[in-house]
Amino acid sequence: MVTRIQPAVSDPDAARSLVGLLRQLPDSEPMPPAVDSAQLLDALAQAGGGTGADLPEVVLVHELIGPQPALELIREVALRFPAVGVVLITRDTSPPLYSAAMDAGARGVLGLPLSYDELAARVGAAASWAAGVRRHLGGGGEEPAGPGGTVVAVTGAKGGVGTTLTAVQLALAAQASGRGSALVDMDLQSGDVASYLDVQFRRSVADLAGIEDISARVLQDAVYTHESGLGLLLAPGEGERGEDVDDRASRQIVAALRARAPSSTPPTPPPSRRPTSPCCSPRPTSWPSARRNAWCACGTGCRSARPRRPSPSSTAPPE
Repeated sequence: MVTRIQPAVSDPDAARSLVGLLRQLPDSEPMPPAVDSAQLLDALAQAGGGTGADLPEVVLVHELIGPQPALELIREVALRFPAVGVVLITRDTSPPLYSAAMDAGARGVLGLPLSYDELAARVGAAASWAAGVRRHLGGGGEEPAGPGGTVVAVTGAKGGVGTTLTAVQLALAAQASGRGSALVDMDLQSGDVASYLDVQFRRSVADLAGIEDISARVLQDAVYTHESGLGLLLAPGEGERGEDVDDRASRQIVAALRARAPSSTPPTPPPSRRPTSPCCSPRPTSWPSARRNAWCACGTGCRSARPRRPSPSSTAPPE
């Protein structure tokens, strides 16, 4: 579900900076900024004139908005449009100001200068609250705003620490427990989830880069379904294609999976560097568990680290 965001900023430079960040948020639709309090109230009144379905989910009020003071404006918006989540943007993030904003009806406070992570968190929380209010009042959409799955990020400071193996086992365990899961290999240069699970698939995460609206059909074409039922979004086979997946594309891809996931989506971000040292031998002790327990100490996932099915002569008991 797309989150409509109405900024209220009088300063042109601040408005450009804010809208630029808002456009990077996945599943968001920034509206033209209101330059003063009167324009904001008029825009909300016009959007809420019918059923209220056209009202934005989130309103961002800058502290320097005028002529009405920001806190008074937030209080009026909260009273007149109770299904809209209002967030105050201010340099003063002290406890007294925070309490005053909450008393006025704000759903959050954003500190200046703005950061993407904080903006995404505050907008997401306000949008989820607004969607809940609208469902309670009977004026919401068919589905709640925000993602439905849980993202578990498995990271490693370097190669060889078991990042990929841990992510694979977590995903398989989640799938085996009855939770529909997807595993995303975000090691774009040398991802080896496909090697661990002995999978070959022509599609990868790079095929979703540059797609503005990742629909369910597009996502389905890019995700490989493992024999365990686990969904796999693999790293590109050619490392140079990983350059197509920038920060914005990564956020959109994870958000698309998260929104459509029934339960969990554990991605595996890449380690900082991959060593190129020779690989050691696997540690499996028995087949068929050998393939599941294969590991690679150097973290490269080379083929010498994956076990092979033992021949009958090697497993025959001694005479």
